[in-house]
Amino acid sequence: MKFKYYKPKYNNLKRTSEILQILGKYGFTFFAEKINIEEVFGKIKIPANSNIMNMSTGERIRCAFEELGTTFIKLGQILSTRSDLLDSDILTELKKLQDDVNPNSYEDLNTVFFSQFNKNIEDKVKYINKKPLAAASIGQVYFAVLETGDKVIIKIQRPNIENTIRMDLDILRSIARLLDEYLNYSGISFIQIYEEFSNQILRELDYNFEARNCDKFREIHKNDYKIYIPEINWELTSQKVLTMEWIDGIKINEIENNDKYYNKIEISQVWIKAIMKQVFIHGFFHADPHPGNILILKNNKIALIDFGMVGFIDKNTIEFISEIFIALTINDTQSIVDALFEMDAISMDADVQKIYHDLNIFIHYYYSLSLSKINITELLTEFLRFCRENNLKLPSQVSLLSKTLITLEGGVREINPSISISEILTDFAKDFYKDKLSLKNIALESKYSIKGFLSDFKSLPRQLRILLKSIEKNNIKIAIDDSSFVKIDKTLNHVTNIISISLIIAGLIVGSSLVITTKVEPTLWGYPVLGIIGYLASAIMGLVLIISIVIAQRKR
Repeated sequence: MKFKYYKPKYNNLKRTSEILQILGKYGFTFFAEKINIEEVFGKIKIPANSNIMNMSTGERIRCAFEELGTTFIKLGQILSTRSDLLDSDILTELKKLQDDVNPNSYEDLNTVFFSQFNKNIEDKVKYINKKPLAAASIGQVYFAVLETGDKVIIKIQRPNIENTIRMDLDILRSIARLLDEYLNYSGISFIQIYEEFSNQILRELDYNFEARNCDKFREIHKNDYKIYIPEINWELTSQKVLTMEWIDGIKINEIENNDKYYNKIEISQVWIKAIMKQVFIHGFFHADPHPGNILILKNNKIALIDFGMVGFIDKNTIEFISEIFIALTINDTQSIVDALFEMDAISMDADVQKIYHDLNIFIHYYYSLSLSKINITELLTEFLRFCRENNLKLPSQVSLLSKTLITLEGGVREINPSISISEILTDFAKDFYKDKLSLKNIALESKYSIKGFLSDFKSLPRQLRILLKSIEKNNIKIAIDDSSFVKIDKTLNHVTNIISISLIIAGLIVGSSLVITTKVEPTLWGYPVLGIIGYLASAIMGLVLIISIVIAQRKR
């Protein structure tokens, strides 16, 4: 099947051609063929490269994304969290994507800074190191000292990167729509994946968003002595410039060289509990807690940095996760299925018996293990694979949270291989539910529930008036679309036809019998011809009716 003619916007022609040439280079020519791209760009030439031909599908996707640049690298990083959509070999390759690139010149970045503040960087700071500390795909980071003597880092967006990303997003949106229209992948909406990715990367383009995230995390951890969140300098922060307090700490992988100064067990526990608090208490969490975003300070304190990627999780989803976790510990398959139905994860045409069967196998494997032996990464990966194989549609926030926990476990095990995240998670959950079931929280939840009920109750008369007015104006329409109703309709029509014909036959027989008893002319063999014709007609119609009933029965 070929897609209908696809014509990209004029400004995107060159970039679209470049994208398709690179996809073709790595063996994905089927896509160009599907959208009749030869009509726009001509034949895609495929270089004969034996190294590419010997790559796995995952390797070819990763290399293509790396060559396509910032937007596709970010897309790959987002897709690497979707164990519910992609096979493990592809996920493994996508996780290798890095957005470290060659830096732009200091002068280029100073131009961006000037566009935001009407002054050069050196006019606003006492000192700046013109060599960047880091050069990522969207921005570059510099060390500086303010006139006040405060040490800061200044992150500046690369020139024209926003235009490039928006152009790529425009092309990706068209591709997603075409894929949704012409490919039938159960449980997958390409446009929904695009929307999630688009929202994420556009937020990363606005450094005000990251700055507000940082302030929110400072508020969350303001009473946690062991957690430090840097302070934002709002006077030098804008959409394309972020100025943040400099943190003088060491990276996770440098602990080995300073072993006597730090307690690895305490640091790993502080790190895990910080993420648990963000997720289960505040529903707002750092979604990229890899070791590069964690700095170790004195007295075993940790500092979190880089708040561009965050996750939001609502109370219903937290309850869903809690129910599944509890059901796993007590070997309760039914509760997990009920929770999946409650979250609309199971479609109406799903094979529920297979879901029960696969869940029983999954639970049986983990139920007998002690908490210290449960590997969170393995547990989550297996659960997401189960969801993918059964076409279960989980909320995207669950996938992001799973990726966060997997990244967290990997980072923690670098400094403390013997730690059990599942044990710490269980202890945290006990404290969480103990606090949740306290009289204060029960009273607070009851207050919100009563408030919601009263609000709904107050709006009920208004909604009833609207409903009654609609009924009065005959504006109410009920649409029922079900294949079983079509069968019922056909059956009723068939039965109605049989009854109608039967009544006609009965009428003919009764009428003919009355005529036979009279002496109406003409006659045949002493009987009225009209009565004989009536009997013959009813006999023929009865025979046809019997044959039609037999044929209809065989078709069923």
